[in-house]
Amino acid sequence: MNCKTVNEQIKMIDYLAQKNINPSKIKNNEYWYCSPFRNENTASFKVDISTNRFYDFGEGIGGNLIDLISKLENISIKQVIRKVTNDFSFPKLNVNKSNHFVAISNVKIIECKQVYSYILKSYLKERGIISRNAFQYLEEVTFEINNCKPQFALGFKNLDGNFELRNSIF
Repeated sequence: MNCKTVNEQIKMIDYLAQKNINPSKIKNNEYWYCSPFRNENTASFKVDISTNRFYDFGEGIGGNLIDLISKLENISIKQVIRKVTNDFSFPKLNVNKSNHFVAISNVKIIECKQVYSYILKSYLKERGIISRNAFQYLEEVTFEINNCKPQFALGFKNLDGNFELRNSIF
């Protein structure tokens, strides 16, 4: 998960509700809160649900969900991403480790090896990624979807032991 995904997929009001911070009033797309940054009696902290952005009139600051979490919890952006990934539940792929079969999307991993393909190396170059640095994190993964023709892609192993797969068409 990256910053863009966090800001687009997680509603700021859901995050605030999870922290037991509830709005004082709701008017159209605006949710008004007492500022979570200080003690106050009158709501001066606005969340616009149409843009998923906040503005704190008391401090004269605003931003997106990443900015809010970072300031509220006094943590870095990297820590915010890690925290949000662990705190919010998103659908995860169910992997049967014995045969590397991903049940939800019917992807079957056939082989994982060191990146060799010229096509995949070209894809890295076109994405502006320095290949010698990337090879320590990537593998060339051969896979099938729904028992069709085998394909290959760059595979980045995620924290669950599954692969994030990317190539120029997949």
